[in-house]
Amino acid sequence: MGDSDSGNRKQKNIIAIHGGSDDDAVIDVGDQPVTPFGRIFRRWDTVIYSMIFLKNEVDEDVLRAEFTQAILFNYRFCSVLVKDKKGKEFWQKTEIEIEKHIIVSELSPEDAKDESYPNKFLADLIFKCPLDEQRPLWDVHAFRVNLKDARGVFIIRVHHALGDGISLLSFALSRCRRVAEPDIPLVLPNPIRFPTDTRVHKFKVFHFIFLLWKLILFAWNTFIDVMYFALRIIWLQDSKMPVKGYAGVELWPKKLATAVFTISDMGVVKDAVNGTINDVLVTVISSGFRRYLEMKCPEMERKGLIEKLRLSGLCMVNTRMATGNQELSKLLKGDPTARWGNNMGFILLRLCLKKFKDPLDSVRLTKAMLERKKTSLEAIFTYAFAALVMKLMGTKAAACIDYRALANTTFTMSNVRGPSDEIMFAGNPLSFISATCSGLPQSITLHMVSYMGKAYLQVLVARDVIPDPEVLARCFEDSLKELKDAATMKTGVANGSTNGYHP
Repeated sequence: MGDSDSGNRKQKNIIAIHGGSDDDAVIDVGDQPVTPFGRIFRRWDTVIYSMIFLKNEVDEDVLRAEFTQAILFNYRFCSVLVKDKKGKEFWQKTEIEIEKHIIVSELSPEDAKDESYPNKFLADLIFKCPLDEQRPLWDVHAFRVNLKDARGVFIIRVHHALGDGISLLSFALSRCRRVAEPDIPLVLPNPIRFPTDTRVHKFKVFHFIFLLWKLILFAWNTFIDVMYFALRIIWLQDSKMPVKGYAGVELWPKKLATAVFTISDMGVVKDAVNGTINDVLVTVISSGFRRYLEMKCPEMERKGLIEKLRLSGLCMVNTRMATGNQELSKLLKGDPTARWGNNMGFILLRLCLKKFKDPLDSVRLTKAMLERKKTSLEAIFTYAFAALVMKLMGTKAAACIDYRALANTTFTMSNVRGPSDEIMFAGNPLSFISATCSGLPQSITLHMVSYMGKAYLQVLVARDVIPDPEVLARCFEDSLKELKDAATMKTGVANGSTNGYHP
């Protein structure tokens, strides 16, 4: 009798994808080929992790029910990655046993009270527990905690082959609602990257000259960026220093720390230089690395060698026409401006490690660099080039080229705008959201997500290269404080900016 009941319960938790009248709710698009970057991430075994902190305890049954409903509307979460006779990879639908994808752990009282334990749990998960390739490449790990701002945590782990950060965060937020408007689906702002200018220009000749100049500028900057990117692939690499990894670093044990910023503090700095949040973030990262190197290499600091080091990173850029998190229905329907998948390219950022008398000068320098990058098609080119190499030479060649570009730099970074209002998951309000990514051939990955006026920068490092990521995270936080103090003295703003988050 007990075995029969157990079998019935198990059968109820198996989601049938093929056949039957219950499939009416499923968006059936048939077997789908893996995107070019998806095949590359498959070879690297790159995985995205979203860690969500809840104000109340995690309810296992609610968690299972919510994800059961969510995955039915996304074929990749109901599919396994297979190859045909010609070696072509594609997604093939299968049956899902939801209990094997939702894992709830019980913590000891000491671990439950440890503010750093969620990061330790995630670091161990990355190194010790790979995704099962015989099932759809995602799972959820949940546990109850007793922290200052949270009583429950769940980690959504998704293979990067399923989609990029924009796709997956949009998927996660599709099951959330605003606390103030629980009956209205959560739809985040969807700004367009290239707005159409409908104004009538009286001086058409000057307008033509301006457009011609912009075209020349785009062509020249793209040529320079692409050539420098090619040099990075061929031979040019970052200097050897305490934060630079070595061959195979993607397989080493990890450690994780979180740097917390206030958007209003970042707003004070960006307003002081008429810049953006990204200008401030990249400056904070470069200044933070300098602080860390000063601590680790005092002899180099005395000799003035730190500012001569070559330290660079790759920034992941969304190549869709629509920016920001997208409405899930648009992603799944293949909207040309907001399609699901890995629609991302890279831009190369070389950090300035010089110490300025006026800290805001470092922000101005960063702003000039990023403004120039905005008049370049580097990100689109890197995406198109990878797709072309894959088509002509195969996945192995494309993966090798991109691997060298990453391995010859020190870090990867991304910045995703999250909700500005308080949201809830199944009636449970969120405390904060963070994200990170494993499997890249670098010693450091930096991913920032904003939520409710704060920004959370996850600092994932190779443990044998940087044994103290908490110190590095604190260096980032101290750098923003220094910039804010300098901006406050200049502008006389004491209470922070009210202009909000504008990347």
